[in-house]
Amino acid sequence: MNFNKYQKKASEFAVYSGNEDCGLSSEYKGMITSMAYPLLGLAEESGEVCGRAAKAIRRGDTYLGAADREDIAKELGDVLWMVSQLALHLDYTLEDIAKMNLDKLTIRKEKGKIVGSGDNR
Repeated sequence: MNFNKYQKKASEFAVYSGNEDCGLSSEYKGMITSMAYPLLGLAEESGEVCGRAAKAIRRGDTYLGAADREDIAKELGDVLWMVSQLALHLDYTLEDIAKMNLDKLTIRKEKGKIVGSGDNR
């Protein structure tokens, strides 16, 4: 499955204010208030990914077992869903987002600035 197919299928499950009829109507694209649910959901789901790893560290685990890896993978799926919905609100496909990211990283690598801080390095 490619990113755009995923994003289209994932939007069928988008039931929240600002995303009427399980599809993003044009009147809501770019409206920050309609993005509140996926924005907050992204923070929550990202936290759950980190929380799974934190619990393993607290237990003193050196490696993640199969169950922990699967749990984290499932949470990453939730992160991906939130990202896909945010991209729709911004009027981008996931493929657009992925390409933009790779282009940015390529430029940083070519400049020798892949490591560092700041958006415009």
